[in-house]
Amino acid sequence: MSWAPQQVQIKIYSTLTADSALMVLLGTTVGGTQKVFDFVPDNQAFPFLVMEINPWQDRGSHTTEGFEAELWVHTWYQPGVGSFTGRGNKQVQLIQSRVDELLHLQELTFTGWNNLLLRRSTVDIITDPDNVTKHGIQKFKLLVGGQ
Repeated sequence: MSWAPQQVQIKIYSTLTADSALMVLLGTTVGGTQKVFDFVPDNQAFPFLVMEINPWQDRGSHTTEGFEAELWVHTWYQPGVGSFTGRGNKQVQLIQSRVDELLHLQELTFTGWNNLLLRRSTVDIITDPDNVTKHGIQKFKLLVGGQ
């Protein structure tokens, strides 16, 4: 059986980066400049997404394998970068809305696993201490089971 954490990350990443509407909101095109990360490179241009999936918890039984985790998608935005303007939450909300459409209650296919649940649990936007940078936070509950 394939390693669930790796297969899930591959699928979530490909789902986000293959969506042309999301890429436009991030200021790029599909296959263009990278804007979805599991780490942030130095001097990364805004806006961009960072995804993390953790902690992974065993939810298997004596007859089936299973895992539960939280998927976090962080949206980072600074106004005035590229064609994006405005210091409010609108641009972050637009990006978060598209991420939600791509992930919330979707039945994604992972190699060797079944997606049993992918459900939004938290959506928030905070302003960083610089009083300029916006940080959108989305959490999704993720449950996968062996095929």
